[in-house]
Amino acid sequence: MYSREQLGFTEFSPDERDAMRPVRQRLVRTHPVTGPKILFLAAHIGTIVGWPMPERVLHPRLMEHATQPVRSAHKWRQWIW
Repeated sequence: MYSREQLGFTEFSPDERDAMRPVRQRLVRTHPVTGPKILFLAAHIGTIVGWPMPERVLHPRLMEHATQPVRSAHKWRQWIW
């Protein structure tokens, strides 16, 4: 409901509120095969357990960083492996 409320939707029936209860998710996850740690972010994060209220300022910055275009270069050459 948090992300919907941010868009101005605030009129929810009791059934809708029940269906959209917050669910705890891990913020940092480890890829089960390759092992690197990743941030599990989404626009609908309402709070981060154990973080003070300013996380609402940090979360948009994390989202901005995580969704920036990838800037990498590869110079292709034929027959070079």
